Formats: sequence, C-alpha cells, structure tokens
Amino acid sequence: MSLDSLTAAIDRFFRSYFSHCVTPDEDTLLNLLNALHGLNDKLQKDVGRNLFASTISSHSKPSEISFITTSS
Repeated sequence: MSLDSLTAAIDRFFRSYFSHCVTPDEDTLLNLLNALHGLNDKLQKDVGRNLFASTISSHSKPSEISFITTSS
C-alpha cells in the first residue's frame, strides 16, 4: 500500500472541496469531481474499497436487506 499516494489524494480532495466551497464555479466543481475520482482510484488500488459501490444489491428483496447497527 502506498500511504503517501493515498494521503496525497485525500489532501487533494479536501483542498478541492474547500476551494469549491469558497468560490464555487464550474472549474472548481470539475476539480472536485476529478479529485474524488482520483481518490476512489487510489482507495480501490491500495485498500480495495470503492466509494461508489452500493452495500445493498439491486437484486435484494426488502426481507433480505440487513441493516448494520452499532451497540454502545
């Protein structure tokens, strides 16, 4: 796992997010979406996670869907 490249992708995402929040326009939105896509690529490669993957299958019936709960 390349922690430095993952950290750089996270940093880029938050810098782009901040920039878009401060002065939103088409360019900052495009930069934010590119940063999000790049972060997702790094997560898939380094950690095996996909930000855009659904945890619920589209073929699941409502009775088959289990919800994750946390206990205190």
